[in-house]
Amino acid sequence: FTRDDQALYEATRPGLKISTRNSEAKTFNAIINQAARDGVIDAKPPTWQRVSEPEVQRLILTKQDWADVLDVAANMPRGSNRTGRLHDLEIYLYMVRYTGGRRSFYRDLKWDRVDFANKTINFAVVGETYTTKRRPMVPISDDLLPILKLAYEQRDGSEYVLPKRIGFKTLFASLRTAMAKSNNDRMRELAPVIHSHAFRRSFATWCAAEGFSPWVIGKITGNSAEQIEKTYAVFQPSHALGLVNRV
Repeated sequence: FTRDDQALYEATRPGLKISTRNSEAKTFNAIINQAARDGVIDAKPPTWQRVSEPEVQRLILTKQDWADVLDVAANMPRGSNRTGRLHDLEIYLYMVRYTGGRRSFYRDLKWDRVDFANKTINFAVVGETYTTKRRPMVPISDDLLPILKLAYEQRDGSEYVLPKRIGFKTLFASLRTAMAKSNNDRMRELAPVIHSHAFRRSFATWCAAEGFSPWVIGKITGNSAEQIEKTYAVFQPSHALGLVNRV
């Protein structure tokens, strides 16, 4: 394997994201190093060079943004302000606000994994194993608890916390449309770019700004501390205002 071989391989995958390319490089180098240690190969080829990832502006929502998005959702045709019942989108927005999970955490969440007595949610499905994308058990905050209890009362016998079982693609398409029609300038600004991962990233950022360790944040969101620091918690200048004012 030569440097020319690397260039040839990369040329076969135009448009490949830098993060994916670097992940493949990391895997390749690990395999080669292990093969050399095991004596499978006599000499190691050149290390697959990784590329520095550019600093990009990742969407971070404020807590007020979340409240305004929730208000938009509540006023949609199926929202609670119209029907008197919590819709899947509203329940999701509350849960992701206070637990910061992946969409998959909520998509298959059943009520038998919500423990009101001990105030915990177990996102792991019994009988299934998880590797890199762990399913944590998280505490239910005081603000989330009454929302979940109300959703449970309104469940109409459904075993799922999101009773309508509407796909996230459909949910967010409807949300973007509603936000684009909002009288709120910020909501119209966010409408084209809002996505579920922004809520997860924002949760991690809010936690980090409050001084919680990446280890604790990772235990709640199902990530490693390294992933929290590198990918999810995004530094904002306002986070350091107290520091610079004190020194």
